[in-house]
Amino acid sequence: MLHYSLHARGNLWLFHTWGEARALWDRLTAVAPLHHLCLMPDHVHLLASTVDTVRLGGALSGYARWLAHHRAEPVSRLWARPRPPREIPNQEHLDRTRRYVLLNPCRGCLVSDPLAWPFSTHRDALGFAWPRARRLVQDRAGFHSYVSKDETASPEGTGLPIPNLREPTFVDIEQAVSAVLRFPLERLRIEPAPRAALIRCARVLTPLSARAIAREVSCVPSTVTRVEASRDSLVIAVEAVALDARFPGLGSEDLRWTPAGRRYAAYVAAKRRARSSGAER
Repeated sequence: MLHYSLHARGNLWLFHTWGEARALWDRLTAVAPLHHLCLMPDHVHLLASTVDTVRLGGALSGYARWLAHHRAEPVSRLWARPRPPREIPNQEHLDRTRRYVLLNPCRGCLVSDPLAWPFSTHRDALGFAWPRARRLVQDRAGFHSYVSKDETASPEGTGLPIPNLREPTFVDIEQAVSAVLRFPLERLRIEPAPRAALIRCARVLTPLSARAIAREVSCVPSTVTRVEASRDSLVIAVEAVALDARFPGLGSEDLRWTPAGRRYAAYVAAKRRARSSGAER
């Protein structure tokens, strides 16, 4: 097993919005079958048995080019010189490494639960993301307890989502679909495949009529009825996380200026100061 740590150059953020994070995620998940992946604002952790370095380099440079086009502005060199991957020699080391990777968002002060960070394969391993970037783990509760038992999350560990007695509204379902698909809310009702996923979940998980759902997504009722109301893996995942505060929809805000973004910037600055004072001594 190999552990790649891919860093942005200097103080750059790899993504300013969830939409940009999704574009990077799609490129990296296409490189190789993953053991785990976690996107952080200024670096990426990737665990895989084998990685085609040519494809990985193409994914990184392709994202940098896409980002320049997407922002319609010059983007200076995005990625720092890549470091050689670290080889993980045994299962004990692998367990510690994957826990370290999946706790990165908590230890970086971005969230207080590893399930609350959308761009980590922790959600995939537990069945709360679609499409999944990796296989489910066998003992979901045990795995989540092992990962989340940390002072930056909870010393006792946190639980999996539990059924809520309140019936979800269309907005609740929309938030959950955005979280499970890792798809920004602002485009969820517009793009055909995510909109169809939203319609299917609303048909199965709410009592709304086809006409009412059509009003919500600004389409005609026949568009709604053409979407099969099947209880597939996506619907099951959305039902599990709807109304769970760890799965909000992905908004359109600039992440650098959110409370989480400011906390992360302060965390990084504190680490740099500590390294600098240590070097001076």
